[in-house]
Amino acid sequence: MKVRQASIVLACFVIVLGIGKTTVVRNYINEVRQNTSIIETVGPQQDNHLSDPLYIQIVEKAKQTRIEPIDATLDRVWKAVPAIMALRLT
Repeated sequence: MKVRQASIVLACFVIVLGIGKTTVVRNYINEVRQNTSIIETVGPQQDNHLSDPLYIQIVEKAKQTRIEPIDATLDRVWKAVPAIMALRLT
């Protein structure tokens, strides 16, 4: 059983090394190493959403639809009334 597991691990290792040696993967890795602009575009973006009318509309609607949380209560008729979690748009 251990020999079979070891052979499967070895085969997977050889396959990964074989994929890494192909020219397509090697070219991609070299391009990513040389091109740092990919990393720069993933960083924090400017806050341009403040002038976006759709964003302003969403913020206004979020203020209107907010539901405050309510604690659980004990009622004479309904016995236990469960708590209500807050709801807000983010």
